[in-house]
Amino acid sequence: TQMVDPKIGQTVCDPACGTGGFLIAAYDYILLTNTNAEFVREAVSPYGMPVKRGLGDKLKREQWEFLQKGTFHGFESDADILRMAAMNAVLHQFDQSPLVHRDSICGSEDRWDEVQFDVILENPPFSGARSDAKRSLRIEKGDKYVLFLAHALRSLRHGGRAGIIFPNGMLFGDTNSHNEVKKRLLSEFDLQAVVMLPKGTFEPYTPNPTCFMIFERTGKPTESTWFYRVEGDGSSLKKARKFGPQYRNDFPDLLAKWPDRKTEEGRSWLVPARLIAEKNYNFTLSALGLVEPEKVDHDEPEEILESVAAKEEKIFDLIGEMRKILLEGNGNGRD
Repeated sequence: TQMVDPKIGQTVCDPACGTGGFLIAAYDYILLTNTNAEFVREAVSPYGMPVKRGLGDKLKREQWEFLQKGTFHGFESDADILRMAAMNAVLHQFDQSPLVHRDSICGSEDRWDEVQFDVILENPPFSGARSDAKRSLRIEKGDKYVLFLAHALRSLRHGGRAGIIFPNGMLFGDTNSHNEVKKRLLSEFDLQAVVMLPKGTFEPYTPNPTCFMIFERTGKPTESTWFYRVEGDGSSLKKARKFGPQYRNDFPDLLAKWPDRKTEEGRSWLVPARLIAEKNYNFTLSALGLVEPEKVDHDEPEEILESVAAKEEKIFDLIGEMRKILLEGNGNGRD
């Protein structure tokens, strides 16, 4: 969120919002950047990491109203998950924002397909493919995450910026849909950053290696892209996530290098877009000649099944927490 830097007055969209995590992060960030220093407080995130929170005391009344009613837009195709997003919006005081039950990438077009946004933040589904993509995406079929990138390219306003998490398949995928969308990204947008994340970053939800991209709609081709390799996120990177200073954390260095796109041997690179095109739009560090190819160790089938089971358990825990909040809010959970 900090690298995308959403600002008050801008519209923010998550077209695959799930329970609303990215919208909440953007809301908290806007509040923090509009808070006087004396009102900034330290808190602990759900993952045990220290974070800063703000009150938004610098915001004027009309800015508060826009933040609560007009800033955030969330789309989700699963009605039950969308209800959880709505509950989170209530708890974070932007429940008057549009949270819409719809499919962002497939099926019939609707009025939201004509709307563009200043900021797009999302973590689209990693698995599955569709062959009924919306005509406005300018691509017939492909993996869901590829279609969501096509959606972002269509839905980002001129001058707007997007930050999207992808499975690493986006980096090396060479299907027609992969190459078409990546070619469009480099020819019509400024692909500013590609950040490789370590395996285990999103455990226990997915074991897949991931990355995220930041790009801006300029109408001009990308000249160069900044690549950064994160090797630690401050956690154990295991299914039983533990956080603490004993674990490597490259994010402070990432954020320090980001404004000036600083390079460091083995860590960060500035790559000409023409080189990426010459490599047939393969964004991997090894294909670009920046690092030696790494041996891929695949998880055992038992580990994959355990990961799926852990994900389902997390979902049931979340549902239980939501029910508890509702009962307490109605006074039914009190003695």
